[in-house]
Amino acid sequence: MQEFGLKQDNIEYTPRPGAYAFIVKDHHILLIDIDGRIYLPGGGLEKNETLKEGLKRELLEETGYEIIIHDQVVEASQYLFSNFHKTYFKKLGTFFHCSLGNKTQGPIDQNHSLVWVPLSEASQVLKQEFQIWALEYFIKKYL
Repeated sequence: MQEFGLKQDNIEYTPRPGAYAFIVKDHHILLIDIDGRIYLPGGGLEKNETLKEGLKRELLEETGYEIIIHDQVVEASQYLFSNFHKTYFKKLGTFFHCSLGNKTQGPIDQNHSLVWVPLSEASQVLKQEFQIWALEYFIKKYL
């Protein structure tokens, strides 16, 4: 598994498994803007969730859409400090190729905005290294 971020020897990192989606349409990828910071849709798993269950829940919360999961693409991790949680995490990301299904509700996360970004620009706007690397891997292998 590819690892990113600076791991500090004297810090204990909490493992944070998560699932993220690559959703592409017309040479654009769906990303999530959270207060001006751009991420792939998806996020951390809740207790006892599988990767696919967590991904479906996260996408419904963030976008209001159900998703269709096609393939697991790649895994990568990143060491980081979460200002929101005030915790050091080792994010363990599993990335999936998906498509949007039916819109069943409005997004629950009110500070999350959907943005369709040209694939050629997506790596420049994503915030986290492991997501950038995974996206570039996806583009090379799938598109």
